[in-house]
Amino acid sequence: MKEKMMQSLNDNTRFWFTAAMRCMDGRWSETTGLVDRYHSLRDEVRGTAWYALGLLMRDGADDRARAAQALERVLANQWTDPPGRRLGVMRDLRRNSASRAILRKTRL
Repeated sequence: MKEKMMQSLNDNTRFWFTAAMRCMDGRWSETTGLVDRYHSLRDEVRGTAWYALGLLMRDGADDRARAAQALERVLANQWTDPPGRRLGVMRDLRRNSASRAILRKTRL
């Protein structure tokens, strides 16, 4: 499947996909299971969701396991209050102390 997915990308798209994945690989935190924001010590939930998709597309040696870990962290950092307007919205780990507490609980 990996070869089929990557071959379906044109040369330009494949180049930028590979460059983006290298960048995200370097920002991945094994400790939190999230990618780090650029120029910050904070973690990024939304970027982690996109990274998980990229991992599944790339389908390398450990990509599926890392994607599963990333998606677990993404789901753990979404608002789940059904009556609220924020249902399914990703928490902003920068501003919310409750979000930071959840992040601490989800660390490996």
